[in-house]
Amino acid sequence: MSTLLSTKKRLLTSSINKLELILDSLKQERLEDTSLDPNLTRDVHLEKIRKLEEGIKAIELAMAKVENSLDGLASAFDSISVSGNEPNGFEEYVSKSETSLSVAFDYSILLQTRLGTIKSLLSQPLSSTTESSSFPSTRNARVKPLELPPIPIPTFGGNIWEWDSFWEIFNTNVHSQDIADMIKFNYLLNALKGEAKESIKVLQVTGDNYNKAIQFLHNKYNNREVLINALVERMDHCSLRGQSIKDQRHLLEQLQGIVTQLEEKGEEVNNSWLIKKVLSKFPDQLKRKVIAKKQRVAPSTPFTMSLLFQHLDEVLSTEELILTYTETRPKESVKTNKVLNNKEDFKRTCMYCRATHPSHACTQYSTPQERSTYLRKHNLCLICASPNHNTAQCGGRMCFSCGGAHHTSCSFKANTNIYGKSKIGNAQEAPSATRTSTTRSKKGNGGENAYKKVQKAHSQVNITTATSERGSPDKTNAESVILQHQAATNKSLRTHPCLPIGELTIVDTDTKALIKVHALLDTGAELSFIDSCLANRLHLPVQDSKEVQLATFGSQEIKKIRCNRVHIDVWGCRRQPSQPRAAHTQRSYTFS
Repeated sequence: MSTLLSTKKRLLTSSINKLELILDSLKQERLEDTSLDPNLTRDVHLEKIRKLEEGIKAIELAMAKVENSLDGLASAFDSISVSGNEPNGFEEYVSKSETSLSVAFDYSILLQTRLGTIKSLLSQPLSSTTESSSFPSTRNARVKPLELPPIPIPTFGGNIWEWDSFWEIFNTNVHSQDIADMIKFNYLLNALKGEAKESIKVLQVTGDNYNKAIQFLHNKYNNREVLINALVERMDHCSLRGQSIKDQRHLLEQLQGIVTQLEEKGEEVNNSWLIKKVLSKFPDQLKRKVIAKKQRVAPSTPFTMSLLFQHLDEVLSTEELILTYTETRPKESVKTNKVLNNKEDFKRTCMYCRATHPSHACTQYSTPQERSTYLRKHNLCLICASPNHNTAQCGGRMCFSCGGAHHTSCSFKANTNIYGKSKIGNAQEAPSATRTSTTRSKKGNGGENAYKKVQKAHSQVNITTATSERGSPDKTNAESVILQHQAATNKSLRTHPCLPIGELTIVDTDTKALIKVHALLDTGAELSFIDSCLANRLHLPVQDSKEVQLATFGSQEIKKIRCNRVHIDVWGCRRQPSQPRAAHTQRSYTFS
């Protein structure tokens, strides 16, 4: 039996070699590039036809011999018991045979196409040269389709949605062609992938098993019930993306495609339940128009799915036509109107009491002093009353009256006379000090103009301080500062220095209690000082002692004193500890 197997192998190898030799010979003659010139004589065309027919016949005979040899080898393998290496050898012969047959089949198709083209040219009368030149478009229309390349066979991986389209193309290009089943099986294997290819690997690659493989694929992937369920599920998931006419048109096209496929599968789509389900996916306004159209139809006319789609298409087409003739406002103008409306809404809201009236007309905080105190007390921006930034960071407009860094409603200029006397309140009863300074507006559109006006008027800043004493002599004095801008006069006024102060929270190292104290904010000082009495009362630990030189206000000489350096734990306004500070103890001085 091994001799029979060896003989079959030699016959198959010889057949494959002969087929390849025939292909090489024909390709050298370049029969596939035979000229299609219609002006050639009839004898030349007949000679070309004869060569093409001989080449096609030779290829078909060689292919048939290879197929017969391959079938004989397969029968020999089935009839004898072979060793473990023999199946691999058979697969090698099968692969080589399939490759040769595939190349031969493709080349045979090219020769047959060229042969048909020449025969069509030969069937036209050669004497009517003028007629052929008068109708070039007709002649070209007959030739061009034959020169188009064949449609490539798509791949199929097991997706049931792709089976119908795959089978139609494969049936046209391969299955319905008059070629051997072995070659068809080879094309089928090349077109399958994934799950579909794995499912037919159980079949041996022979011509007899080709039809079995096709039937198996039809039974598995041409399942009508699965397709219908998938279509119904797709319809359930269809929804309107938006309320625009474009989105409604998109939904209509989706539903039309699904219903058409259901109808092709034999499903009844004209029942009332399905029609109502389709209509419910559209907006109420569109539903009313469709139902109004339905009422105008004769009662004897059944309301089918196609009629519903017709009404929906007519309504949407009308809306689309209306949109083309409707003038829309530019986006910029809409945006501008929106900004103006927001500004108007802001003006109607008071920045002090949040009532619906302008800020300058607030009755709850009627004076500029009350308004300024309110903003400072709540840590709000003096220009826009925002809690998110301070006044120096605000980008809003400065005061319209004086150009200062505050809102116009809390400006003092409108409420003071030329001599700086306030019309509201009795500020003269408290000790006061004035300080002349030049103010420049740093931000806002009117900052530069305000700065020029202030330079010409030599405006001054009046700082009124109210001093209050506590019951205990150890406690420091507290000052509440009110800042007001007013026009200066040429009258010389006595001025006193004004110092900024702040409030700090310090930890008593003995009792661990938080005590609020007032601090002088001197940005020009090189060292920090604390009253020695206060340091002793807070039990601040002394780190070391050093000699310092002090130049106090109003003094013409520098004093040398010895101070203790103490450690201070400072807390912020939000009860959070800040960086520890080092201060020097010093007895209190009274400035004159």
